[in-house]
Parts: sequence; structure tokens; C-alpha cells
Amino acid sequence: MASLDCYFYLLNDINLGGDWIMPHTFMGKLNGNNKTVSYRLATNASSTVVRQSSTIGLFQINRGFIHSLNCNVLININDSTENQFVPSYFVNVGGICGVNFGIIQNCETSGYITVMLDQS
Repeated sequence: MASLDCYFYLLNDINLGGDWIMPHTFMGKLNGNNKTVSYRLATNASSTVVRQSSTIGLFQINRGFIHSLNCNVLININDSTENQFVPSYFVNVGGICGVNFGIIQNCETSGYITVMLDQS
């Protein structure tokens, strides 16, 4: 978790590649410099990324200030009887963050977000 006095400035586009661990709470200042962060998150038998989280995004929770950031995402959440990574009662999903308690300004998200929950 980054504190409020941390400042991040992107110099290049970033591709996070395959499975990665989502930071839980972002509390700093992030100037995306109009660069793009690309990532994918998918629940499948080999995925260790999503686990039991019900808040999903580049950051699970934003409590900081994020601006001028582009995200290109492919998020596929599939909660079924054989793949129970996500609680089936609710899920918060976003390209930049799942839940925002901070400020997100002049940002753009592109790509696909698919959430399929087993309601049985």
C-alpha cells in the first residue's frame, strides 16, 4: 500500500503480462502521463490472481489521486461450481479500480470486462 506522500509518474506504457497480484489499496498520487497500462485478469483453474477477492481492478481500492492514465484491460470473472474464486453475492470490477474512495481524473479504460456469477 502506497502512502499519500508517494508520487508516481509513468514514463512508458506498461504491459503487466500474465497473472499478477493486484495491489489492494492505492493511497498515493499517480500521474499516468497519458501512458497505457495493459493487463488481464481471468479466473480459471490455474489462476492465482483473483482468488477470493470481490474487488477487482488495476488497484482493488483507490484512496489516492490518479490522473491522465489509460488502461487496456481484459477481465474475465467466471464463478461456477468448479471455479469458485469470487463470492457469488456481489463483485466490484473496474478497469482502474474496483472501488473508488479517491479521485480519478482524465483517465480512460478500454477493453473488455466480463462477469458471470452463479446465482444458484
